[in-house]
Amino acid sequence: MKVKVNWIENNDYNAKLSVGERKITSNMNDPEGMKPPELILSALATCGGLFLKPQFNPKSIELKSLAIETDAKKATPPNMFKSINMHYIVESNISDDELEQMIIIANKNCIVKNTLNPNIAITFSFEIIKK
Repeated sequence: MKVKVNWIENNDYNAKLSVGERKITSNMNDPEGMKPPELILSALATCGGLFLKPQFNPKSIELKSLAIETDAKKATPPNMFKSINMHYIVESNISDDELEQMIIIANKNCIVKNTLNPNIAITFSFEIIKK
């Protein structure tokens, strides 16, 4: 897996990914560029979903919708996340216990979570919307 990042100007960079190019910036007023911390949280949430969703099929549990919200707190210093909560919103007839176990498995298998500093407290919560 390779990614190439080129500096454009100021604090703007262009990331060349396998799916095309994306603008990355630290300019909080730029509506088009993703900020590096947002990329980390987006990758973490997506990874959690990628490892959660396939667990529904073998159990024959219908998954109507899935959303994952992240809420991160920064530590100062060092300049890093202190904690991240991943909140899973699932529309399904799954039980609380089943979903909790599936989320635990998804988080154990997520390469993004496993790559982050172990001093970052990563927790999860969930809500089930019954169909």
